[in-house]
Amino acid sequence: MASKTINLYMNFLIDKDQICLWAEQVLLQRKQVRHLTMACVDRSDIGISRITQAVIDCNPEQLFCESSDIELQDLIRCSRLQCLKLIITEFNPEKLALSLIILELLHLKELDLKCGDTEKRQFLDVARILAGTGIRKVRFELEESIVDLMI
Repeated sequence: MASKTINLYMNFLIDKDQICLWAEQVLLQRKQVRHLTMACVDRSDIGISRITQAVIDCNPEQLFCESSDIELQDLIRCSRLQCLKLIITEFNPEKLALSLIILELLHLKELDLKCGDTEKRQFLDVARILAGTGIRKVRFELEESIVDLMI
């Protein structure tokens, strides 16, 4: 209760509204979220837009989640986001390209992307735009291959 900064780990959520309730408390108690992890979120009871808004309300410095858990283009509203660890799943090519979203994340310093073989094009697109960003550390993981870059 006394700490101004907190870490939130939302793993295997049983109560799907839990992330929204935590986001409300973060705002109410004026806490700063350093690290927000969302793993195995089941959105059957809650829409992706509500989860995305909860992430924006938490405004974390570091975010770990799957690309299908949130609306990626809305991450530009997270003004404190410095580190993004993203597992790319079910990426929809009709939505805004990941590389364009990353260009808009002005405070981002670290990027960690993990994807399956079918989404590997995302790596190439992101690698092409890195020079135009403030990102200093990049990690790409493609199934069993890992590439670490320090910029």
